[in-house]
Amino acid sequence: MNRIPSRTAQQSKDWLTLSLLELMKEKNFSDITITEIAEKAQLDRRTFYRHFRSKKDILDRYFEQLCSEYSDYIIQEQHIDLSSLGRAYFTFWSRHADFLQALHQNHLFYLVVEKYNELLPGLHEKFIEDTFHFKNQISLEYGLAFSAGGFWNILSRWFERGRKESPEEMSDILQGIVDSFAKR
Repeated sequence: MNRIPSRTAQQSKDWLTLSLLELMKEKNFSDITITEIAEKAQLDRRTFYRHFRSKKDILDRYFEQLCSEYSDYIIQEQHIDLSSLGRAYFTFWSRHADFLQALHQNHLFYLVVEKYNELLPGLHEKFIEDTFHFKNQISLEYGLAFSAGGFWNILSRWFERGRKESPEEMSDILQGIVDSFAKR
C-alpha cells in the first residue's frame, strides 16, 4: 500500500487549511469550492479528500489546533481568576483576529461557541484547584454552558464594535459585568 509519509500528510493538511482561510478573506465560505481550496494549496482534489470530507472539516481541524493552543496559553497563567482569564482570553483571540473576522463575515461565528462547549470541561479539569467551584456536576454543566455563552457573546460584540477596546479593557469590562450581578 502506497502511503504518504506523515510529515507530508501534515503539510498537505496545513496547506489546505491555510488555503481555505485565505479564500475566506476573499469570498463567502458557501461559495468556496473544494477545487479552489486544492488549487490554492497547489494540490489536487484527491489530496483534499484523502484528508477531509468537507470544508467544515478543515475548520474543525483548525479549531482543534486553536483550542490546544488556547489551553496551553491558559495553563501558563500563574493564578486563574476572572481578571486574568479575561485578559488571556481577549489577548489570545486578538492574535487570531483574522480568523474570527472571517468567521464573523461568513456567519460562522456560532462555531466558536460550539468549540467552547467542547473545550471548557477539559480546561475546568486542568484548573480544578484554582478556578471556579460548583456545588455538583449539574451546576458545573450549567455553569460552563453559561460561561461559554457569555464569553462567546462578549467576543462577538467586541468584533462587531471593531475591537476598539484592548484585552485589558475587555477584562475590566468583564469583571465589571460580573461584579454588577454580584451586587444585586
